[in-house]
Amino acid sequence: MPPGCRSSRANGQDARQPLQSRHRLLRCGHNRLMTREERIHLWSALSDVFVDNDVDYTFIAGQVAGFDRAMVQAAFFEDVAPACYSNLLAPIPPIWTGFDSAWLGETIERARVARQHSSLRRLRDRLFIVYLRRALKADWAKIAQELDRL
Repeated sequence: MPPGCRSSRANGQDARQPLQSRHRLLRCGHNRLMTREERIHLWSALSDVFVDNDVDYTFIAGQVAGFDRAMVQAAFFEDVAPACYSNLLAPIPPIWTGFDSAWLGETIERARVARQHSSLRRLRDRLFIVYLRRALKADWAKIAQELDRL
């Protein structure tokens, strides 16, 4: 993400909003919205937590350092974790070097659209995200710790 990107909290909206509405508020530089490529960069960096390999939290923090911390945390739990968590549960995980960025972007965007169109899907995903926040608490803490060091 280019330097100077920030999360705008216009209209009194706070960090607990659903990610899909907060993404619209992420602005870079001269009032420019975050591009799809920037979102995919964020998601791809965070997806490294879910590969069947040693996780380099320092590298991940370096990749997401230019993004607003609340936006990174929301993207981790609300977008990336639901798309990638099953890789950690597989007896022999199919992804061990990294997730394909195109697949990841399409998967997350499809899930976001499904949430917009179905209240049942929103409820299901909210419950899953509550579980993921508990299950992945230590991973997020390591990312946050590395972000604090930068």
